[in-house]
Amino acid sequence: MTTRKYLLRVHRWAGIGLAALLVVAGLTGSLLAFHHEIDALLNPDLHRTEPKTQRAALDGIASTIEAKYPQLVVGYFLFADNPASSIHVIMNTRQAAADGRLDRDSPRPTEIFADPYTGQLMGERNWGEIGGTVAHVMPMIYRLHMSLFLDKTGQWITGIVAAIWIVGMLIGVFLAVPRLKLLRKAFTVKWQASRARVLFDLHRTVGLVSALILIVTAFT
Repeated sequence: MTTRKYLLRVHRWAGIGLAALLVVAGLTGSLLAFHHEIDALLNPDLHRTEPKTQRAALDGIASTIEAKYPQLVVGYFLFADNPASSIHVIMNTRQAAADGRLDRDSPRPTEIFADPYTGQLMGERNWGEIGGTVAHVMPMIYRLHMSLFLDKTGQWITGIVAAIWIVGMLIGVFLAVPRLKLLRKAFTVKWQASRARVLFDLHRTVGLVSALILIVTAFT
């Protein structure tokens, strides 16, 4: 078997083997690009407030939260550009805070939503918790995207999948343009040829055009 035929098999089976995971990663990643907007649409009771002139002091909000949950401390605040949006508070354990790190797995609750004008607490949830309410939807999608619900093991799987994907794409670029003088041909689709040939040309052309973006996506 020649080197080119061997690489062709690796490229083909890497693509087939990774297809399902890449579809899941692509779909969940597309949703996460609009994470805040979708979450606010699904959970207006957690995200929507009535804008007022005066804002509450952040240290007052933190004191209210920490008085309610003495075993936890505020890790950090998240703000939205929309003045009608709540403040998103990420919680931390006292031990992690003392160690100078953020623990997003142990705190319960992990997220608290507060009205930025009155300082009142609007709701809470545990990040990534599997549940049947709309408040769980986006955190579950994030957890599925990052670790396939398998925590550290899932993160290793997604990392390995990304590495194999990068290798498969680099092989595909090499196979599509074996020599520089064939570069124009690699971007040509023979529309009058058979259906199989048209699909092959489209696969090669679209793959080359999107290769750089996909490699950066897989690496990150």
